[in-house]
Amino acid sequence: MARVAGLESTRLAIGCPLAAATAAEIHEIEELVLAAGQETGELLFRLVPSLDQDKGLRREVLALRRETKRESPRIDESVINRIAVAGADHNTLRALHAWNSLATKAKSLRERFSDEVHSEVQQANEVLQRLRADEGFLTAVADSSPSFAANPGDGTLSPGRRDTRTVLSYASRAARKTSPFGRLTTVSLAGAGASKQQAEAAVVSQSYVHAWLWVLARDEETSALFQFELLDTGGFDPVAEAVSIPELITHGDIVWKTSSRASLRGFAEVWNALQAHGNRWDLPPLLAAIGGSDPFATFMRFLEAGILYPVAPWDYKEPNAWRVLADLVEDNAPQSRAAGEIAELSERISLYLASSGSSRGTLKTDLAAHAEQLLARRGVPEDRRRFQIYLDVAETAVDTTLPGATSKSLESFGAELAARIQQRASYPLLVARFVETYGVSGKCSEAWRWLVEAAHDQGFYAQLQALHHRAGDVAARLGPSMPLPNTAVAFQTSEDPYAALIINQSHAGTGSVMARFAHVLDGSDGQLKQWASVLAHGGSAVEFVPSFEVNGLQSVSKGSLRRLVRPDDFPMKSALDEVTMTSMVIRHDVETDSLVFYAPDGETIVPLYMGIVPSHLLSGVDRLLATIADPWLLPRPGDAPFSRLEDQQRVVARPRKDLDGVVLSRAHWSVPLGELPTLSGTDEELVRNWTVWRRNQGIPSEVFVRFVRSTQSFSPADRKPIWVDLTSAHALSALCTALPKDALGVRLTEALPTGASLESQGDRAVEHLLFMTFAK
Repeated sequence: MARVAGLESTRLAIGCPLAAATAAEIHEIEELVLAAGQETGELLFRLVPSLDQDKGLRREVLALRRETKRESPRIDESVINRIAVAGADHNTLRALHAWNSLATKAKSLRERFSDEVHSEVQQANEVLQRLRADEGFLTAVADSSPSFAANPGDGTLSPGRRDTRTVLSYASRAARKTSPFGRLTTVSLAGAGASKQQAEAAVVSQSYVHAWLWVLARDEETSALFQFELLDTGGFDPVAEAVSIPELITHGDIVWKTSSRASLRGFAEVWNALQAHGNRWDLPPLLAAIGGSDPFATFMRFLEAGILYPVAPWDYKEPNAWRVLADLVEDNAPQSRAAGEIAELSERISLYLASSGSSRGTLKTDLAAHAEQLLARRGVPEDRRRFQIYLDVAETAVDTTLPGATSKSLESFGAELAARIQQRASYPLLVARFVETYGVSGKCSEAWRWLVEAAHDQGFYAQLQALHHRAGDVAARLGPSMPLPNTAVAFQTSEDPYAALIINQSHAGTGSVMARFAHVLDGSDGQLKQWASVLAHGGSAVEFVPSFEVNGLQSVSKGSLRRLVRPDDFPMKSALDEVTMTSMVIRHDVETDSLVFYAPDGETIVPLYMGIVPSHLLSGVDRLLATIADPWLLPRPGDAPFSRLEDQQRVVARPRKDLDGVVLSRAHWSVPLGELPTLSGTDEELVRNWTVWRRNQGIPSEVFVRFVRSTQSFSPADRKPIWVDLTSAHALSALCTALPKDALGVRLTEALPTGASLESQGDRAVEHLLFMTFAK
């Protein structure tokens, strides 16, 4: 698979290369001016005593001597002529003329530099203004920044302006970064199964759909459209034991599902009474079973208490839950208030997706406000009603084939990884706990109970977390339920023989980064199943994706494989090929000292984590399952996700790390805030000061910048590197403005491939994603 930048790199020509070259010349010649001035000043000092009879000339010589200490001296040539007439010696006159010649050349260069900066900044203004006027670019921006796209302005996009920074931010991301971003980064699938035409998929965020599901389930006009399911206790006794109850948490715009253990208390008897007649109910018989003077009010209390849940009318593999929900209401409750609201919202979504340019921004802004207001009127809390649409685009117009020379480089890189694979230290800890409870070669018929109790043992869980990134036994053997060691390497290629292949980062190799785009990449689903079969090495691969019911990022990556169903999952339309956690058996395999999972029919189960959210961020039972599904520790090439200062007082430079033409990590510079050059000033000052500084440090003109802050931030804006052309007044001004108040410094990383390399390769940055597995 490949991710393709949505904008040609040549459309981001915002630098001042001529001015930067002249600035370097100016710096060099000004050093010569100072050196010549020092010699000239000493000679003039010796000349002064001989001028006692000409007080006027003496004063002028002393004034001229003071100028010799300046980089840009003011020299009156008539004074030099009078010094010659006064009988100055040959050495003094030679030094004066050489110093004057250098100073004159420096002055001419400064004038040229000023003209070049003015001209190149004007050209950059026009580059950004053409982008702002480009309907395709504005359409892409509208999906992420609708308020700007709706009112992009028409003023000059000169350095320092807020609109300038906005256009530059999206343009640089679209041209030089390949992380998924709607139309600003497209995806492509190599091979015969790839689609031959552009494909596009848009889905409403899962947290918003889930909020509507609960609104409709509580509405007397629409609640009868749904089935309701009793809380699945996973084998725990609701009368005598605490059970896992799912609950939602929010952090900023992120909605996540977690579980807490609680007693059902007074609801236990009700749960038992209903459970005796079935687990999943239509509403009328459910209300009849509840009974009483106001069964609907009692039903509502059960929903609030967490012993009843609406069953989502879509199945696990459904990519567009909103469409299913909207069709259900329209077909079965057309006269309800909700039907009108949902129909109007769906119409607005269609209009927005069909629009382009600035009108798309206007429609998106109005759409989001309207969508969130609908839920606000229904009493949904602000942190649960955020509306977003995820848009993915597959594009096959760009050649994503790999140069033949990369094969050898990849083989060398793969061999290097294979030699350093180790088992996570947390995995044998989990096995040891199992053996302690069930014995060597022991068997557990209550897999869910064992996982829940382990996750809620605070001492054990803290130890497990501490060992997650620590290496264990390098000689550990592959167990039947352990996937083969795997990784997905994201890399770019270059025509530079010393940097033919550049590693950007590595991902989990289960296929989750590709599964996210399965709905737009023809043939990807089959490839994912084949890959999962390889990883399962004879077992049956099943996927688990925590919080897929409420988290949009997790939701889009699910559905490529059979689902592992957990008791604390929110209920949904059932599928025939599911594997339930409560039906599985766990055994200890003595030969490999591993845990083996079996389905009721004896089939060996190999769990695979297919979520996008990194597994080390998971918690509770999710963390235990992630340890089982990813028990291997592989080297992590590429840049670290977070940056730190290597020295508080000085710049620290680190060279590239490479292996047979594979760049494992780019050259980078750790720079304390106090060591940076000018953070404000005119265009000329910025370009000149940064040019001189970076050349002295050996820093290239194009870099990616990460901020080092006193407090670590997990927001994408703070973690993601910013592309900066250090010759560009626009980029430098934006960089200085973007520095956080608590910035301690920056980390500058060389931009590879370079802009020149991209032009020779087809002008659009392409990041390849290669899935690798290793024998163990």
